Amino acid sequence: MLRVFGNMAIRAAALAARFALTIYMAALVPLAEIGTFGLVAAAAGIAPALFGFGLNYRVGRELVGLDVDRASRLIRDRMAFTLIVLLAAVAAAGGWGAATGISGMNLYPLIATILVLECLATDIQIALVSLRRPMAANLFLFVRSAAWIAPAIVAGLALPAARSAEVLFAFWAAGLVMSFALVALLSRDWPIRRNWSNPIDRSWLRQHLRAGRLIHLNDIAMAGLLFFERYMVDHFVDRRAAGLFYLAWSLANAAHALASAAIVQPALPRLVDLWQSTDRHSWYRALAADVGRSLALATSLAFVVAILILAAGGTIRASGGWPPAWLLIAMLAAAVLRLGADMLNYGLYAQRRDITLASINLGAFAVSILGSLCLIPALGLVGAAAMALAVPLSLAAARLVALLTPLSRPAVTPEAPSTP
Repeated sequence: MLRVFGNMAIRAAALAARFALTIYMAALVPLAEIGTFGLVAAAAGIAPALFGFGLNYRVGRELVGLDVDRASRLIRDRMAFTLIVLLAAVAAAGGWGAATGISGMNLYPLIATILVLECLATDIQIALVSLRRPMAANLFLFVRSAAWIAPAIVAGLALPAARSAEVLFAFWAAGLVMSFALVALLSRDWPIRRNWSNPIDRSWLRQHLRAGRLIHLNDIAMAGLLFFERYMVDHFVDRRAAGLFYLAWSLANAAHALASAAIVQPALPRLVDLWQSTDRHSWYRALAADVGRSLALATSLAFVVAILILAAGGTIRASGGWPPAWLLIAMLAAAVLRLGADMLNYGLYAQRRDITLASINLGAFAVSILGSLCLIPALGLVGAAAMALAVPLSLAAARLVALLTPLSRPAVTPEAPSTP
């Protein structure tokens, strides 16, 4: 229980900082700049899935129960591959941007730095959670996502010229660098230097890259379900509307993130272990209890966030940078639904029902794109809010049906083993 409250305290501090950043941007940063920041934040959420090739899905499961020596080698191999892929992608994108003369290339070095470090940070985050180090994982997340916010706000309050997406990107990149320094400190007793000199296990990489093709598509779909709508709003409405949508999503995400840190995140390795070591009825009872706790906590937190939003919005609404109340309420409801759907997704993950899990997510992403193409051009932000509610509701229903369907065939494909 103490660990749960400790994790909640760390995540609450991070969320308070993110909440302050949202309020600061709504009050002082132009909506178009907020829209740009939100699009880059979405890219930072999509990039780990796009360039992850499905490896983290199985790495996270394989790390559960490994000794430090084997775990450090597995993490090293994973991150080395990530870095090679990212450097190639950064070089290719930079060359294409320079050749085509695309606008905004002055921000490319900062954005590329953020995306590369966020991808590597995702690898580390998943490893820390799977190794049952949630406190370290949340400290790492706090530094990379929140420690830089207070200095950025101070700079913006002191210097009007600093109230821009570019300055926020610079502070964000600095926070990422500090977070990697923290990980180096926390893992100083790991045999990293010895393992770094060992050759990369290429056979492991080849095996998991082949086995992870469907999971790679699943990861892209999961990220797309969270972030792709921002690009649709930007394309079919405008950058200012994308800014309003990002502000509403950020405020509502506070309830989701805090409940996830307290209930959902620690539940993942426990559900994996229980599926392997206990009877099925006990496992389903444990999953149902986790779903109930997560929804109850998320709903309570949503009310708290709503009160804070109402209190803050009264002083900012006149500036025109505050999302309308109906959009905020819709996004809060969507955040609660998403948390329940996430918990059910973890249930399928623990059961190793990879094909079922990926099929549901890919289908939902396709429906989300089609729905957004129909609703957002016609209804603007109203259409975006409708899709934000419909997607997690449909995902939860599909995952629940899958979990209640008896297993009648192998949980994973024969060519996709879950152990090294």
